[in-house]
Amino acid sequence: MPKLNIPLILITGPTACGKSALALKLASAFNGAIINADSMQVYRELRILTARPTPEQETQVPHHLYGMIPALQRFSVAAWLEVVRRTINEVAALGQLPIVVGGTGLYMTSLVRGLDAMPDIPDVIRREVRDSMARGRVEVAYEQLRAIDPFAAARVHPHDTQRIARALEVFRATGKSLTEWWQESQSLSLALPKGWIGLVLTSSRGWLHDRGARRVERMIAAGAVEEVATLAALGLDPALPAMKALGVKPLMALLQGNISKNEALEAIKTATRRYGKRQGTWIKQNMISWQTINSEQLENDIDIIFSIISKKLLTLT
Repeated sequence: MPKLNIPLILITGPTACGKSALALKLASAFNGAIINADSMQVYRELRILTARPTPEQETQVPHHLYGMIPALQRFSVAAWLEVVRRTINEVAALGQLPIVVGGTGLYMTSLVRGLDAMPDIPDVIRREVRDSMARGRVEVAYEQLRAIDPFAAARVHPHDTQRIARALEVFRATGKSLTEWWQESQSLSLALPKGWIGLVLTSSRGWLHDRGARRVERMIAAGAVEEVATLAALGLDPALPAMKALGVKPLMALLQGNISKNEALEAIKTATRRYGKRQGTWIKQNMISWQTINSEQLENDIDIIFSIISKKLLTLT
């Protein structure tokens, strides 16, 4: 697939840092269209809990790839890469500036650098592995991973059920370890050219934690509990990606009467803080060359940001 050769802006940062607000300002100022790069905001049933743009915001400038996938469907980074490249080209063809925004680090780095080809896993193997892990202990599964792929095991946390399961599924399905696939696979040639602008929003930890906590409270007030009740009524497989969105598990427990509303609220706040920390680590490791912007000074520095973007866009056109 040929590389994209059009100007575009990429915006990332930890959850609740103000990415969507900045994207909206830039899209309004530069005739832009906002394109989603958040792996949970693609799911139709999870507008409130994933902090998708509001219907009012979506009327201000064009928004793409939000709420496009039903929760019962799995959606991979490879699938996103295919649809996002098509969307970027469509937006550019309309004379608009594509602005890709989201906090899913793998989406962003795969768009910039390309993604290694990985095998499809048959559903029967996926279910067997997940069911086995559900019946047993994650420590046992981690020891299995260490035995078949010590390099991959060293790269994941011993309690990271998602990545441990993925590695075991690949081995069960192909007879080759995940590391062997990494070493043997060829790039899908999806990397962007040099002509793009990468922006990372940063802030102090305390400021970000306070923002995240207040946003969780707004979500609950806006109907997040009812949203998860609707999701629960679908009777979906708990292993589906949409069911692992921040807040789904504690709100499910709340609906089942297993925890109180305050306990659910605190659980979501804690999960939000931890997720933001993981996002920050990914950014430090993979996006050191991107332009950093202080979220706490965004309102005061917006004219400076506009000037930086304007100058960089001139060099790309």
